[in-house]
Amino acid sequence: MGILQGSTPIALQPDELEKQADKVCSLSEGSPAQRLANCSKALQGPVATAFGELERERIYVVGGVDGSFTEVDSVFQFDPLEGQWRTLPPLAKPCHGCTAAVACGHLYVLGGETCGVPLAEVQRFDPSEAQCWEQLPEMMAPRQKAAAIEHQGFLYVFGGFDGQSALSSVERFDLQTSSWQELAPMHKPRYASVAAVRPDGCLVIVGGELTEAGTAATMEIYDPEANSWQLLPALRSPLCGASLVLQDHGDAVFSFGGLGLSGQALAAAEQAALGDEVFKASNENRGMRPVWFPLPTMLTARQQIAACAFQGGACLVGGKTITSEASDKVEVLAPSGLWEELPPLPGARVRAAVVAGHI
Repeated sequence: MGILQGSTPIALQPDELEKQADKVCSLSEGSPAQRLANCSKALQGPVATAFGELERERIYVVGGVDGSFTEVDSVFQFDPLEGQWRTLPPLAKPCHGCTAAVACGHLYVLGGETCGVPLAEVQRFDPSEAQCWEQLPEMMAPRQKAAAIEHQGFLYVFGGFDGQSALSSVERFDLQTSSWQELAPMHKPRYASVAAVRPDGCLVIVGGELTEAGTAATMEIYDPEANSWQLLPALRSPLCGASLVLQDHGDAVFSFGGLGLSGQALAAAEQAALGDEVFKASNENRGMRPVWFPLPTMLTARQQIAACAFQGGACLVGGKTITSEASDKVEVLAPSGLWEELPPLPGARVRAAVVAGHI
């Protein structure tokens, strides 16, 4: 086959053809590539393969502590197509309590703790043939278990723990200029919260507020254009030691595991819907308060699980079992409400970072 450049056809081998189709997909929103595929039967297969790559989420588990509760520098990747875990190049140093995020085809790892010292370090993994880590400019503050989300060319980082107290500060990283900018702080300090981008472009953050068990915890929404925060209706705090997952568009929040009154890990799972009525809060109208309702219990009782949104549901990784041992269990909650157990991690992990993304 030949592709015209000017008036001279250029012959492409099948492997080169697939590379060109991949470039087309990466530079388009989909419809141009689809039209191109329809025009050329030879491109239909490569374009379909490239779209499949773009749609396939992979899971990344970063750092944490192992079965002997020793800090590790490991990075694992799970590809649903392969059905197994793969070990990636390690971090620059062992750490736990770091935050992982996917942005523009790269894996970012932010902050954490090493040997009792909170970190402001930022690393970026290049998943191409280089398969290497790059050190980026440090955050403006050290942060453990912060929340992070990418939006319109920026990587936003919310709250966390600086070694002394929970933080309300917020900063964002410009992915083009590799520079940090301080933003308006949240109303409440938040540690181990979760964030998502709403369809209207605002960012919502849930959980992480340090409250007594059973009391209400606030949510907040951020307007990037106005650089301002607004408190939303409160919801009951999740169980002690539970892990939260916020759906991609902030439509619902999940709570998994935690500790019971006896001090043992639980298999409890809950969900609270966050419909539009929740986000219509104003100074006069506090909006509708979300309510938790039960989901099918997890396959394995655990606390301090690493959790993230995955394929419209959630992925749960590691944590502590009912005997307080580190776990290597991995399970996925499908949108249907059914649980599926994935192959175990190559090693048990607690306080790891986990994220799913198209890289």
